[in-house]
Amino acid sequence: MVRGRIFGGLLLLSLAGWAMADFKAGLTAYRQKNYSQALAEWQPAAKSGNTKAMLMLGQMYERGEGVTTDLVQAEKWYKAATERMSKPRHYTNKIKHERYMIHNDKGKSRKE
Repeated sequence: MVRGRIFGGLLLLSLAGWAMADFKAGLTAYRQKNYSQALAEWQPAAKSGNTKAMLMLGQMYERGEGVTTDLVQAEKWYKAATERMSKPRHYTNKIKHERYMIHNDKGKSRKE
């Protein structure tokens, strides 16, 4: 019984690490404007519950980056991310912060 719980916990940790690795690979692709690769990395991560991947998919659909602009899909991903956050009423600030962090890499700035 205990061995099963330990195995289950280790499995969850490894899946969380996998989802984060996919997010980082997607972020690298996104920064290189390789949107199809970012999409390929983030879709499975988002479906596994990665909130950052969900936010970025929402942004890609909102802006039409590598996909046809689809505000319904954008809203779907933003809402999914919001539901996973511990304080949903603060999701707007969280989204702004995530966008700022992603677009301000190594001293480069991008005003929105």
